[in-house]
Amino acid sequence: MLASTFISGSWNILLLLLFLIAGREVDLRKIAICVLCTNVAVIFLTVICANNGIIKKTTFIAGNGMPERQAFGFTHPNLFGLAVVTACCAYAVFTISQIRMEGFINLWCCILCML
Repeated sequence: MLASTFISGSWNILLLLLFLIAGREVDLRKIAICVLCTNVAVIFLTVICANNGIIKKTTFIAGNGMPERQAFGFTHPNLFGLAVVTACCAYAVFTISQIRMEGFINLWCCILCML
């Protein structure tokens, strides 16, 4: 894991490992609520500010016959998708004990459709 961090230059896997080790006694539902509320607030505020002209809307054109992609106020469309998927995962962690199998399948279908 340490080698992949140095080779790729991305510290995400190492940070995830450190947080997993440090957070053994932490309630995941509280963290999921915090992540869900933060991501939903960021998504709504960014999209609202972009639609009102406070934040610049960016359009990405691939040029390879691909359709235009809107960033909705984020710096790249993938960051908008990352925020949505993170919010969905936090919601799943928060409600995992209440979801029956059909709800779990519906949640993953929604996540896959957003990708």
